[in-house]
Amino acid sequence: MFKKLLNPKAWALFLLMLFAIPIVANDFNSQRTDFRDESIYFMITTRFYDGDPKNNVLCWDNKQCQIDTGDPCWRGDFQGVIDKLDYIKALGFTAIWITPVVQNASGYDYHGYHAMDFTHV
Repeated sequence: MFKKLLNPKAWALFLLMLFAIPIVANDFNSQRTDFRDESIYFMITTRFYDGDPKNNVLCWDNKQCQIDTGDPCWRGDFQGVIDKLDYIKALGFTAIWITPVVQNASGYDYHGYHAMDFTHV
């Protein structure tokens, strides 16, 4: 075990990491702003804007009703968020806050705060 600790390559790697971490941390901190100075636009992603109609799906709890009306619940998507970033910026907002992107317990729980599986988007 001690032979591995005295290995010159291991020490060189350790010293490199020791000196590199503060440089990376300082660069990260120098680019950050105080979040209290941000103006945050909150959005429910699935209800915000339909940027890609090909990924619209019916709510699994009541498909027949949506088939009858032709109205899919899930319209908003990440492409919609991307497409409207300039619009949000023009409104004066400097940051966005999206709802959690997880599978919800019900098809009607579109907000992301009723998650049943945090690993399934």
